[in-house]
Amino acid sequence: MGPVFPELYDATKKYGSGPVTEYICENNWASMPHIRGDVVEADLTKNENLLVDKVWEEYGHFEGFQLSALTHEDGSPWEEVYVPGVKNIPIPDSLIKQYFVELTE
Repeated sequence: MGPVFPELYDATKKYGSGPVTEYICENNWASMPHIRGDVVEADLTKNENLLVDKVWEEYGHFEGFQLSALTHEDGSPWEEVYVPGVKNIPIPDSLIKQYFVELTE
């Protein structure tokens, strides 16, 4: 139903529309803990952490369908590259950056 980060989607799809209740690990798909790897951790800069906090503050209360609707708005990066019937079209980082920079102006 729209843009996803494939590795994150694969790691969390088992939760469906519910909350993610466990840390995401390498090999998160594995049902047996001994096959899973270490917990995946992000090494973010101070500014990146501030950005994540701001995004969470603004959008953390939204349901999945609301977030999906936002990604499908006219002029969104997803809408710009969408081709009916074609899946897995990458959205260039530059297009995403341009869109969100313009939102803040």
